[in-house]
Amino acid sequence: MSGKNKRYIAAIVALIAVLALAVCAMASDVVYKKDKVKDTGETLVTITQPAREYTSNSRTILLVGNTDYANVRVELYIASGDVYKPKAATDGSSSWVIGSSGFFSKEVELNKGVNELMVRASKEGKPDQFSLFTVHVSEESLKDIIRNGINNLLSKITDFFK
Repeated sequence: MSGKNKRYIAAIVALIAVLALAVCAMASDVVYKKDKVKDTGETLVTITQPAREYTSNSRTILLVGNTDYANVRVELYIASGDVYKPKAATDGSSSWVIGSSGFFSKEVELNKGVNELMVRASKEGKPDQFSLFTVHVSEESLKDIIRNGINNLLSKITDFFK
């Protein structure tokens, strides 16, 4: 093989490598239009926590689920405007594969207020699953709620004895 042919082959290999890296980078930035995503029910993965409508006094929740299948890919997204964007769990991953155990648990930190989450589950040869959740994170911490409750109770007791 001549030197010229080797350069062409090297250039083609380099181009293929760059394209492969670009495709991988784009895959992690996949977004879904909110108006195009419909909840499909739990066909691949059963999400046991949180409930579809959930209220938390903590900004950190657990996403817990199970499946009867091995090698199911689970991806977590959060609504931002009119799209769902990848949302990293506290371990930094926004997607993971459920192994043969069939169980998964991820800790997720959310914003105060309303958080719209989407979980996408996929397995080769099966239709994708889309599960939608709304998690309301209280503006007050649990400590604030207890403190305010005690203050209100003390105020009522004091008013009673006046």
